[in-house]
Amino acid sequence: MPLGMNQSRHIWEIDPGYYSMRFGKKCPRVPVLLERVEDELVITVNGVEQGERYSADPDAVADLIAGTMIEGTANLHPLVKFHWGEKITKREYDHLLSVVAYWQKRNPDHPILHPMRPVDLSKVESLW
Repeated sequence: MPLGMNQSRHIWEIDPGYYSMRFGKKCPRVPVLLERVEDELVITVNGVEQGERYSADPDAVADLIAGTMIEGTANLHPLVKFHWGEKITKREYDHLLSVVAYWQKRNPDHPILHPMRPVDLSKVESLW
């Protein structure tokens, strides 16, 4: 049964799959893939694999998350951010990737291509 908005989950339980996520306040929603490759968790944002890989072992993930909580940086850790992402289907993920590809060709400064930067509406090209 999928988790509803009011259901809790443990912070160390990482659910691989397709997500639509914001990486900060007023930042654009971007397609993100969290997948298991052998014994590692791999994060792909806007179709580009991110540099660091993480152990897929649940105990190692729990230790990593606990360490970031002690340091006070848990909300900044990429694996923790998946708890604030919206789980989407492969079809929705592919559509978001096609939007990213469209803007890469049309306007390299479009907000969706810069997921960590807040959206400045004065710089967004109008479609009308």
